[in-house]
Amino acid sequence: MVGTLYLGGDALNGKAVDGHYFLSNHGYLTEVSRAAFTYSEWHARSVFITHPLAMVCGWFLIRDTKLARSPKST
Repeated sequence: MVGTLYLGGDALNGKAVDGHYFLSNHGYLTEVSRAAFTYSEWHARSVFITHPLAMVCGWFLIRDTKLARSPKST
């Protein structure tokens, strides 16, 4: 999120036109270098993998913590 704010948007909503690269933030375009555009594109795409993975890991952690605290039947 900090990177998106700092750069002025993200590449998934932006565009590349005739060697000019633009990041988009709610319809406002910010021209950036190709390197910044590429970074933004990779970062935005990686979020679709890392965030769901973190949620699944968090769910397992909570589940295991609850199982460890539950009284054991003999």
